[in-house]
Amino acid sequence: MLPKAPDMMAKPELEAIPLELQILILKNVPGLETLRNLVQASPLYHKAYLAGRKEVLCAIVQQLLGRVHIAEAIAAVRSEAYLLRMHPIRRK
Repeated sequence: MLPKAPDMMAKPELEAIPLELQILILKNVPGLETLRNLVQASPLYHKAYLAGRKEVLCAIVQQLLGRVHIAEAIAAVRSEAYLLRMHPIRRK
């Protein structure tokens, strides 16, 4: 029988990395379902999520919107001039 290596009982590698890298991983998951699964599965990633919640959610929303700048998207939707240019009113 082989002796146990001292690091056999170490934390899983993803949980052993610094908080900043955990937040970076959370910011780059492919979607909200993956984020939820990771945060629910790991108390350490839940802590990382709480530490960088706004940053993480903004990054995922930007991924879902295809890298559209959120402020520009909101301004475009609210802009009457933009809407009129895109869909001019035809008068007879």
